[in-house]
Amino acid sequence: MKPYPSMLFLLLLGTPVLASSDKELLRKEAALNAAFTQTDMNLKSGEIAEYLDRKLIRLEERIKKDLDKEALALFVEASLKWRAYRDAQINSEGDVYRGGSMLPLIRSQAFIRLTNERLAALQKLNP
Repeated sequence: MKPYPSMLFLLLLGTPVLASSDKELLRKEAALNAAFTQTDMNLKSGEIAEYLDRKLIRLEERIKKDLDKEALALFVEASLKWRAYRDAQINSEGDVYRGGSMLPLIRSQAFIRLTNERLAALQKLNP
């Protein structure tokens, strides 16, 4: 039998550390917390993941504007490798739930957690 963490743990796991002043993100989190069906949780969690990815892309673009040619090349390489790491980690964490209806939620929660970590790290570079 596959282990299934409590839904409260899943929702806490996905709570972004950077969300305190982001009204759109707070609205999306509230929608996720109000979801009753697995399908709704999967969809709402996916919306948060997409929102955070767009936020990450915007931050990366702001950082790139301030870099010289050599630093830009290194930053782009690091970003590509980080995205490959994120994808691999998401696949690894989700594998436990392969074939289950919770798989999209688990993958989104991993995506959210990892993207929040990257956002926090990059915000230190570009306050």
